[in-house]
Amino acid sequence: MKNIFALCLLFLLSTASAEFGLQLDLEDSKGNKDARSSRIGALFVKAGQPVSPFLEKGKFTAVFSGKLALAERSRVYFSFKGNGIAKLEIAGKVVLEVSGDDLTVKESDRLRLNKGEHDIKLTYNSPEKGDAQIRLLWRGRNFPLEPVSPGALNHTPSELVTAHSTLREGRKLFAGLNCTKCHTAGEIANSGMTELLRDTPNLDNAGNKYSESWLAAWIQNPKSIRHSATMPKLLKHASVADAVKAGDTSAIDLAAYISTMKLADAPSGKIDDSLAKDGGDVFHKLGCVACHTRPDKAADANRTPLINVNWKFKSPAVLAEFLKNPAKHYKWIRMPDFGLSNKEAKSLAAYLTKNSTGKAQTFKKGNAENGKKLYVDLGCASCHTPNSKPLGKSLADLKSEGGCLEGTNANYSLKAEERSALSSFLKSAKASLEKNVPAEFAARQINEVNCTACHKYDGRTSDLGQFHFESQDLKAHEGNHLDQFRPLLTWMGEKIQADYLEKIISGKLDHRPRPWLDMRMPAFKERSVALSEGMAASHGFSTEFEQTKVDPELSKLGKQLTGTHGGFSCIICHDAGPKKALAAFEVKGIDLKYTSERLRPDYYKRWMIDPPRIVPTTKMPKFSNEGTTALSNILDGVGADQFMAIFEFLKQGRKLEEVK
Repeated sequence: MKNIFALCLLFLLSTASAEFGLQLDLEDSKGNKDARSSRIGALFVKAGQPVSPFLEKGKFTAVFSGKLALAERSRVYFSFKGNGIAKLEIAGKVVLEVSGDDLTVKESDRLRLNKGEHDIKLTYNSPEKGDAQIRLLWRGRNFPLEPVSPGALNHTPSELVTAHSTLREGRKLFAGLNCTKCHTAGEIANSGMTELLRDTPNLDNAGNKYSESWLAAWIQNPKSIRHSATMPKLLKHASVADAVKAGDTSAIDLAAYISTMKLADAPSGKIDDSLAKDGGDVFHKLGCVACHTRPDKAADANRTPLINVNWKFKSPAVLAEFLKNPAKHYKWIRMPDFGLSNKEAKSLAAYLTKNSTGKAQTFKKGNAENGKKLYVDLGCASCHTPNSKPLGKSLADLKSEGGCLEGTNANYSLKAEERSALSSFLKSAKASLEKNVPAEFAARQINEVNCTACHKYDGRTSDLGQFHFESQDLKAHEGNHLDQFRPLLTWMGEKIQADYLEKIISGKLDHRPRPWLDMRMPAFKERSVALSEGMAASHGFSTEFEQTKVDPELSKLGKQLTGTHGGFSCIICHDAGPKKALAAFEVKGIDLKYTSERLRPDYYKRWMIDPPRIVPTTKMPKFSNEGTTALSNILDGVGADQFMAIFEFLKQGRKLEEVK
């Protein structure tokens, strides 16, 4: 088990039909059952929340099962963190069983496991009341106590997992296609599935933003403009030209009416084309090609095209305003907010506008009065006018066939498997909309906002790693010489304190942890609270801040260990409050004053013991060897104790004393 890559390779070679992680079978107190895949053996269910959207709230049983894949013969110990009753079986033999309010009180005997796959099964019974928590941990001679990695686990999904995956997909589609904007869900929208609270694009100022001809083409056939469009096709013909030829002016009439929607004057001021070069540099450094094809390149199946930018927006100034605040008229927009400066926004707008190669279409002027009537008749207000009442059938009256499923009312261009998933959901699982499960929300949103565009996740490389070369020629200058590695997403919910993570995702953090990166973490403000809660829950954690009272004596030792006089010389690569890094050349570390507000203690400890085990490419050195360090005169050279002494010192936070 040298590192996660060996584990991933073993998994890939083992079976083509298996999936990462474990199968998770769930049962509530009434005997209702559910099953899904789980990345790791971990759960956190807050009191009053259900463990599954398909089960009742309250006491539950969870069974994690699958294969533990070892890259070499290993001697390991297993343990739990949490409460309730937990039992672990390896190869059919019970190796650990613990119950109570603190499951850390007992560890398994040392197990000798051969290279290859071993059956693993964790059975967990939640407490009668209160929060429920379970985390499966292990340690070995060559690695510290840690969660069992997704790369070391695999399973072949059962029929129940497959069936409920279909229900989950239908549920996700129902929310993602904004079905409750037309089909009222009663009080569900205020208390259930988080996505039901999402808004849709507000068109109150659309007349100042979009060209009338682009609006017409979009309204006529959204997917002909952007393959990932979720707006349905409400009109008959494939293109505006075909419609006009057939005497149908609906799209151009609607566009004429929407173009009258203006809240104030449109942004004005000419943006000089000379800014385009700097804009190309911004485009490259932000890694825009991870989610978009270049404005001068054809679209592909997985990224949003930018070839029509010049046609879509009325002016570069309008585009610049959008780039500075993408969520202004659509809070749940997938386009992230990078916190661009005025100069960056104008430069990027200049580059995109100048280089977009899509050919603008021109149509005759539509009739705005006819468009206004169509806007009402087609139910456009249900999605695009705030506080409008849904015009369609209620959720309770929706059937599992016909209508939008077949494209007769609104055509969503659904694939056969999507229609099947929605149909199955409407038949048997509509009540699940009343329930919110944070961990499942996080899994959906990591996919929806494309977090893996920039971050590696469970052994999967980022999209940026695949596509960044496409914009390499746009760099205006060489840029920062410091390491440009972006944090792994794999352990984020275990690594970062939930409050700090929420501030990162919302854009409210008052500093950049890695200010030397050309890239920057963008904001998804509306999703931030629920997403940070869900990421924590998926690793078996609550959102409560994890901290303990400072030990003054350990803190004093920690200060010495942080410095260059008899310590680990952390301040060579890291800023430490008032003390700036002494010699950070190709690599720099995060300012140590943020450590305790940023990192969960358990993660900090295992990171310090063996950084390359978590991130094989890290420049952070490994200071301990088989548990001891070279500094034998402090805390008997026990690495874990020394590292936690440093953590005690770092609890001073932003008032960190200067280190020598």
